[in-house]
Amino acid sequence: MTKSRAALVLLLALAGVLLGVAPAQAARTVTIELTADGPKPASVTVTAGDTVEFLNTDPTFVHGAQSKSTNWTFDTQPLPPGARARAGTLSKAGTYTYESTNTLEQFSGRVVVPGTTATAPSPARSAVSTPSRPPASSPAASPGAATPAP
Repeated sequence: MTKSRAALVLLLALAGVLLGVAPAQAARTVTIELTADGPKPASVTVTAGDTVEFLNTDPTFVHGAQSKSTNWTFDTQPLPPGARARAGTLSKAGTYTYESTNTLEQFSGRVVVPGTTATAPSPARSAVSTPSRPPASSPAASPGAATPAP
């Protein structure tokens, strides 16, 4: 790389720092521990693109988790102590809920992927006055599904 090109790259990087442009955050794996007292943490916030996995840290009991909401699908199957299972990569904003698969225990939890909700633009006003009516409600679009574990 020439000196002028290296200087340009350095200048652009410095400009990004000064303008507050943060580098893209690398996706990570978030682990939810299954314990005798339930999942830890029971509620967690992740970034779109993060992968969620479950780890049984209870040394004496088999635990399992499965999706409860319809926006992702997974089932860890019974996890013996120390075992882990991948629940999927969450790529869309939304709240993803899960629950215990073991009938001897009852727990549930959630994983939240924050995001913005797009609002529809307001219609243009016409020159003719019409009586106003409240807008019809429409169901919210459901967030995308997680990539299921292999």
